Amino acid sequence: MSSNIDKIKFNITKIAVIFPYSENKEFKEKYNVRYCPEAKYWYFPSLNNGGDIADGLKDYIRVELNIDKNDVSSIRNKCKSLKYCKIANKYYCSTKDYEELKQYIITT
Repeated sequence: MSSNIDKIKFNITKIAVIFPYSENKEFKEKYNVRYCPEAKYWYFPSLNNGGDIADGLKDYIRVELNIDKNDVSSIRNKCKSLKYCKIANKYYCSTKDYEELKQYIITT
């Protein structure tokens, strides 16, 4: 006899996060973050369309940056979470670092 729970499909939203490498173990245990080997990023599995992310992770949500490759070295000094994704050919940083970078980014 099959239980009802076997028939339930969960819609999980993967919220990409960036956090310091030295804190991998803490984030995995405390926030249940997981690694997606195909896309090569860490994520928080949200069951509520992204609305239930832990408070401690809100500063680490991944933000896409639209920056010129020539500016990367100067931005890297101000943004410790800066990461380049070869698959997407884009740069990303944490929400926390993005808030600090806003003063240096010119938007049109």
